[in-house]
Amino acid sequence: MDAVRLADRLGYDYVFGADHLWATGGDPLMSTFEGWTTLAAWAATVEHAQLGLLVAANSFRNPGLVAKMVATVDHISGGRAVLGLGAGWWAGEQRAHGIDVGGGLADRLDWMEEAAVIIRGLLGGEEVSAGGHYHLDHVRHSPRPIGSVPMLIGATGDRSLDIAGRHADIWHMWIGPDDLSGFREVSAKLDAACIKAARRPRAVLRLPGCKMVLRPDPAEARTVFEGLMQRHQWPEEVRRHAWLGTQEWAADRMAAFAEAGAAGMIVQLASPYDLETVETLAAAIR
Repeated sequence: MDAVRLADRLGYDYVFGADHLWATGGDPLMSTFEGWTTLAAWAATVEHAQLGLLVAANSFRNPGLVAKMVATVDHISGGRAVLGLGAGWWAGEQRAHGIDVGGGLADRLDWMEEAAVIIRGLLGGEEVSAGGHYHLDHVRHSPRPIGSVPMLIGATGDRSLDIAGRHADIWHMWIGPDDLSGFREVSAKLDAACIKAARRPRAVLRLPGCKMVLRPDPAEARTVFEGLMQRHQWPEEVRRHAWLGTQEWAADRMAAFAEAGAAGMIVQLASPYDLETVETLAAAIR
Protein backbone atom coordinates (compact mmCIF):
# COMPACT_ATOMS: atom_id res chain seq x y z
CA MET A 1 0.00 0.00 0.00
CA ASP A 2 2.86 2.40 0.81
CA ALA A 3 4.55 1.79 -2.55
CA VAL A 4 1.29 2.24 -4.46
CA ARG A 5 0.45 5.45 -2.60
CA LEU A 6 3.95 6.79 -3.34
CA ALA A 7 3.58 6.01 -7.06
CA ASP A 8 0.26 7.84 -7.07
CA ARG A 9 1.73 10.90 -5.33
CA LEU A 10 4.63 10.96 -7.79
CA GLY A 11 2.25 11.14 -10.74
CA TYR A 12 2.36 7.70 -12.33
CA ASP A 13 -0.44 7.19 -14.86
CA TYR A 14 -1.11 3.52 -14.10
CA VAL A 15 -0.60 1.10 -11.22
CA PHE A 16 -0.95 -2.61 -12.00
CA GLY A 17 -1.09 -5.65 -9.77
CA ALA A 18 -0.55 -9.31 -10.55
CA ASP A 19 -3.14 -12.10 -10.70
CA HIS A 20 -1.76 -15.37 -9.39
CA LEU A 21 -2.73 -17.79 -6.63
CA TRP A 22 0.88 -18.84 -6.14
CA ALA A 23 4.08 -16.80 -6.42
CA THR A 24 5.68 -16.99 -9.86
CA GLY A 25 9.32 -17.22 -8.76
CA GLY A 26 11.08 -20.43 -7.82
CA ASP A 27 9.04 -21.08 -4.66
CA PRO A 28 5.28 -20.96 -5.31
CA LEU A 29 4.59 -20.63 -1.58
CA MET A 30 6.29 -17.26 -1.25
CA SER A 31 3.72 -14.70 -0.09
CA THR A 32 1.35 -13.40 -2.76
CA PHE A 33 -2.11 -11.81 -2.55
CA GLU A 34 -5.20 -12.37 -4.69
CA GLY A 35 -5.41 -9.81 -7.48
CA TRP A 36 -8.93 -8.38 -7.57
CA THR A 37 -9.34 -7.97 -3.81
CA THR A 38 -5.98 -6.21 -3.64
CA LEU A 39 -7.03 -3.98 -6.53
CA ALA A 40 -10.22 -3.00 -4.69
CA ALA A 41 -8.15 -1.94 -1.68
CA TRP A 42 -5.88 0.17 -3.89
CA ALA A 43 -8.90 1.72 -5.61
CA ALA A 44 -10.15 3.05 -2.28
CA THR A 45 -6.91 4.89 -1.48
CA VAL A 46 -5.24 5.78 -4.80
CA GLU A 47 -6.46 9.19 -5.97
CA HIS A 48 -5.15 9.72 -9.51
CA ALA A 49 -3.65 6.68 -11.25
CA GLN A 50 -5.64 4.24 -13.33
CA LEU A 51 -5.71 0.74 -11.80
CA GLY A 52 -5.72 -2.76 -13.21
CA LEU A 53 -4.18 -6.23 -13.21
CA LEU A 54 -1.35 -7.16 -15.54
CA VAL A 55 -3.21 -9.31 -16.35
CA ALA A 56 -6.28 -10.98 -14.85
CA ALA A 57 -6.23 -14.71 -15.62
CA ASN A 58 -9.45 -15.29 -17.53
CA SER A 59 -9.57 -18.97 -16.70
CA PHE A 60 -9.80 -18.20 -12.96
CA ARG A 61 -13.29 -16.68 -13.12
CA ASN A 62 -16.58 -16.62 -14.97
CA PRO A 63 -16.71 -13.52 -17.23
CA GLY A 64 -20.08 -12.46 -15.81
CA LEU A 65 -18.47 -12.29 -12.39
CA VAL A 66 -15.44 -10.43 -13.80
CA ALA A 67 -17.70 -7.81 -15.38
CA LYS A 68 -19.33 -7.19 -12.01
CA MET A 69 -15.91 -6.94 -10.33
CA VAL A 70 -14.63 -4.50 -12.95
CA ALA A 71 -17.65 -2.24 -12.55
CA THR A 72 -17.29 -2.35 -8.76
CA VAL A 73 -13.60 -1.39 -8.83
CA ASP A 74 -14.42 1.34 -11.35
CA HIS A 75 -16.92 2.88 -8.92
CA ILE A 76 -14.59 2.52 -5.92
CA SER A 77 -11.85 4.33 -7.87
CA GLY A 78 -14.09 7.00 -9.33
CA GLY A 79 -13.86 5.73 -12.90
CA ARG A 80 -10.20 4.66 -13.16
CA ALA A 81 -10.42 0.87 -13.68
CA VAL A 82 -8.49 -0.91 -16.43
CA LEU A 83 -9.43 -4.45 -17.46
CA GLY A 84 -6.24 -6.39 -18.04
CA LEU A 85 -7.15 -9.79 -19.47
CA GLY A 86 -5.02 -12.84 -20.23
CA ALA A 87 -5.58 -16.50 -20.99
CA GLY A 88 -3.85 -17.79 -17.83
CA TRP A 89 -0.40 -19.03 -18.84
CA TRP A 90 0.58 -21.11 -15.78
CA ALA A 91 -1.36 -24.33 -16.19
CA GLY A 92 0.25 -26.02 -13.16
CA GLU A 93 -1.02 -23.34 -10.78
CA GLN A 94 -4.53 -23.77 -12.15
CA ARG A 95 -4.59 -27.57 -12.08
CA ALA A 96 -3.43 -27.55 -8.46
CA HIS A 97 -6.41 -25.34 -7.58
CA GLY A 98 -8.92 -27.40 -9.53
CA ILE A 99 -9.31 -24.87 -12.35
CA ASP A 100 -10.12 -26.17 -15.83
CA VAL A 101 -7.21 -25.52 -18.23
CA GLY A 102 -8.80 -27.14 -21.27
CA GLY A 103 -6.66 -28.95 -23.81
CA GLY A 104 -3.95 -26.31 -23.70
CA LEU A 105 -3.22 -22.63 -24.19
CA ALA A 106 -5.10 -22.55 -27.51
CA ASP A 107 -8.33 -23.45 -25.70
CA ARG A 108 -7.71 -20.83 -23.04
CA LEU A 109 -7.10 -18.17 -25.69
CA ASP A 110 -10.46 -19.06 -27.27
CA TRP A 111 -12.11 -18.76 -23.85
CA MET A 112 -10.40 -15.41 -23.27
CA GLU A 113 -11.78 -13.94 -26.47
CA GLU A 114 -15.24 -15.29 -25.69
CA ALA A 115 -14.97 -13.72 -22.23
CA ALA A 116 -13.79 -10.38 -23.68
CA VAL A 117 -16.94 -10.13 -25.81
CA ILE A 118 -19.19 -11.05 -22.87
CA ILE A 119 -17.53 -8.57 -20.50
CA ARG A 120 -17.63 -5.75 -23.06
CA GLY A 121 -21.34 -6.36 -23.56
CA LEU A 122 -22.17 -6.39 -19.86
CA LEU A 123 -20.08 -3.29 -19.12
CA GLY A 124 -21.81 -1.56 -22.02
CA GLY A 125 -25.27 -2.22 -20.58
CA GLU A 126 -26.27 -4.93 -23.04
CA GLU A 127 -28.35 -8.00 -22.25
CA VAL A 128 -25.99 -10.90 -22.84
CA SER A 129 -26.72 -14.53 -23.61
CA ALA A 130 -23.91 -16.93 -24.46
CA GLY A 131 -23.78 -20.60 -25.28
CA GLY A 132 -20.12 -21.34 -25.93
CA HIS A 133 -17.65 -22.30 -23.23
CA TYR A 134 -19.52 -19.84 -21.00
CA HIS A 135 -23.30 -20.02 -20.58
CA LEU A 136 -25.17 -16.80 -19.78
CA ASP A 137 -28.95 -16.49 -19.97
CA HIS A 138 -30.25 -12.96 -20.64
CA VAL A 139 -27.85 -11.32 -18.17
CA ARG A 140 -27.73 -7.57 -17.54
CA HIS A 141 -25.81 -5.66 -14.88
CA SER A 142 -26.30 -2.52 -12.85
CA PRO A 143 -24.55 -0.28 -12.10
CA ARG A 144 -22.58 0.15 -15.28
CA PRO A 145 -19.02 1.51 -14.97
CA ILE A 146 -18.66 5.26 -14.60
CA GLY A 147 -16.95 5.53 -17.98
CA SER A 148 -15.55 3.32 -20.70
CA VAL A 149 -13.18 0.77 -19.13
CA PRO A 150 -10.11 0.22 -21.33
CA MET A 151 -9.07 -3.38 -22.02
CA LEU A 152 -5.39 -4.29 -21.82
CA ILE A 153 -4.10 -7.43 -23.53
CA GLY A 154 -0.49 -8.62 -23.49
CA ALA A 155 0.41 -10.41 -26.70
CA THR A 156 3.34 -11.51 -28.84
CA GLY A 157 2.09 -14.67 -30.58
CA ASP A 158 -0.01 -14.57 -33.74
CA ARG A 159 -3.21 -15.85 -32.11
CA SER A 160 -3.00 -13.51 -29.13
CA LEU A 161 -2.13 -10.56 -31.40
CA ASP A 162 -5.25 -11.27 -33.46
CA ILE A 163 -7.30 -11.09 -30.24
CA ALA A 164 -5.55 -7.87 -29.23
CA GLY A 165 -6.21 -6.40 -32.66
CA ARG A 166 -9.93 -7.02 -32.24
CA HIS A 167 -10.39 -6.07 -28.59
CA ALA A 168 -7.45 -4.27 -26.93
CA ASP A 169 -7.33 -0.58 -26.08
CA ILE A 170 -3.88 -1.07 -24.53
CA TRP A 171 -1.25 -3.57 -25.71
CA HIS A 172 1.71 -4.80 -23.69
CA MET A 173 4.78 -6.98 -24.25
CA TRP A 174 7.93 -7.57 -22.22
CA ILE A 175 11.01 -6.20 -23.96
CA GLY A 176 14.74 -5.87 -23.40
CA PRO A 177 16.49 -2.48 -23.65
CA ASP A 178 18.31 -3.44 -26.85
CA ASP A 179 15.44 -5.22 -28.59
CA LEU A 180 14.02 -2.25 -30.45
CA SER A 181 13.76 -4.34 -33.63
CA GLY A 182 11.71 -6.97 -31.77
CA PHE A 183 9.32 -4.32 -30.52
CA ARG A 184 8.91 -2.89 -34.03
CA GLU A 185 8.33 -6.35 -35.48
CA VAL A 186 5.60 -7.35 -33.02
CA SER A 187 4.06 -3.87 -33.14
CA ALA A 188 3.80 -4.18 -36.93
CA LYS A 189 1.99 -7.50 -36.52
CA LEU A 190 -0.43 -5.78 -34.15
CA ASP A 191 -0.98 -3.08 -36.79
CA ALA A 192 -1.90 -5.77 -39.30
CA ALA A 193 -4.27 -7.44 -36.82
CA CYS A 194 -6.01 -4.11 -36.17
CA ILE A 195 -6.41 -3.41 -39.90
CA LYS A 196 -7.80 -6.93 -40.39
CA ALA A 197 -10.37 -6.14 -37.67
CA ALA A 198 -11.23 -2.80 -39.34
CA ARG A 199 -9.68 -0.81 -36.49
CA ARG A 200 -7.15 2.02 -36.61
CA PRO A 201 -3.80 0.63 -35.39
CA ARG A 202 -2.93 3.79 -33.46
CA ALA A 203 -6.15 3.49 -31.48
CA VAL A 204 -4.29 0.84 -29.44
CA LEU A 205 -1.96 2.34 -26.82
CA ARG A 206 1.39 0.54 -26.81
CA LEU A 207 2.99 0.08 -23.37
CA PRO A 208 6.02 -2.27 -23.47
CA GLY A 209 7.32 -3.45 -20.12
CA CYS A 210 10.46 -4.50 -18.29
CA LYS A 211 12.08 -5.01 -14.93
CA MET A 212 14.23 -1.99 -14.10
CA VAL A 213 16.86 -0.92 -11.58
CA LEU A 214 18.38 2.55 -11.92
CA ARG A 215 21.47 3.78 -10.05
CA PRO A 216 24.19 6.40 -10.67
CA ASP A 217 26.61 3.45 -10.92
CA PRO A 218 25.49 0.70 -13.35
CA ALA A 219 27.41 -1.87 -11.29
CA GLU A 220 25.23 -1.06 -8.28
CA ALA A 221 22.11 -1.48 -10.41
CA ARG A 222 23.29 -4.94 -11.44
CA THR A 223 24.06 -5.85 -7.80
CA VAL A 224 20.56 -4.83 -6.69
CA PHE A 225 19.03 -6.87 -9.50
CA GLU A 226 21.08 -9.95 -8.58
CA GLY A 227 19.70 -9.68 -5.05
CA LEU A 228 16.15 -9.68 -6.45
CA MET A 229 16.98 -12.67 -8.67
CA GLN A 230 18.08 -14.65 -5.61
CA ARG A 231 15.26 -13.48 -3.33
CA HIS A 232 12.50 -14.37 -5.80
CA GLN A 233 14.29 -17.28 -7.51
CA TRP A 234 13.47 -15.89 -10.94
CA PRO A 235 14.43 -18.00 -13.95
CA GLU A 236 17.38 -16.88 -16.07
CA GLU A 237 15.10 -15.77 -18.91
CA VAL A 238 14.02 -12.79 -16.77
CA ARG A 239 17.40 -11.20 -17.50
CA ARG A 240 16.32 -10.60 -21.11
CA HIS A 241 13.80 -8.00 -19.93
CA ALA A 242 15.97 -6.32 -17.29
CA TRP A 243 16.91 -2.67 -17.75
CA LEU A 244 19.90 -1.99 -15.47
CA GLY A 245 21.85 1.24 -15.58
CA THR A 246 21.86 5.01 -15.11
CA GLN A 247 18.97 7.41 -15.54
CA GLU A 248 20.64 8.95 -18.62
CA TRP A 249 21.00 5.53 -20.26
CA ALA A 250 17.40 4.55 -19.46
CA ALA A 251 16.03 7.87 -20.75
CA ASP A 252 17.90 7.38 -24.03
CA ARG A 253 16.54 3.85 -24.41
CA MET A 254 12.97 4.91 -23.57
CA ALA A 255 13.16 7.75 -26.09
CA ALA A 256 14.11 5.25 -28.80
CA PHE A 257 11.07 3.12 -27.96
CA ALA A 258 8.87 6.21 -27.96
CA GLU A 259 10.06 7.03 -31.48
CA ALA A 260 9.10 3.46 -32.44
CA GLY A 261 5.53 3.96 -31.22
CA ALA A 262 5.59 3.23 -27.49
CA ALA A 263 3.31 5.55 -25.51
CA GLY A 264 5.14 4.77 -22.25
CA MET A 265 6.69 1.95 -20.26
CA ILE A 266 5.37 -0.43 -17.64
CA VAL A 267 8.10 -1.06 -15.06
CA GLN A 268 7.60 -4.22 -13.00
CA LEU A 269 8.88 -4.12 -9.43
CA ALA A 270 9.08 -6.80 -6.74
CA SER A 271 9.52 -6.56 -2.99
CA PRO A 272 11.48 -5.00 -1.41
CA TYR A 273 10.20 -2.21 -3.64
CA ASP A 274 12.99 -0.19 -5.19
CA LEU A 275 11.81 3.32 -4.32
CA GLU A 276 14.99 4.90 -5.71
CA THR A 277 14.06 3.65 -9.18
CA VAL A 278 10.41 4.66 -8.66
CA GLU A 279 11.43 8.21 -7.75
CA THR A 280 14.05 8.51 -10.50
CA LEU A 281 11.51 7.51 -13.15
CA ALA A 282 8.93 9.99 -11.87
CA ALA A 283 11.35 12.90 -11.61
CA ALA A 284 14.51 12.99 -13.75
CA ILE A 285 13.41 10.60 -16.50
CA ARG A 286 9.90 12.00 -16.86
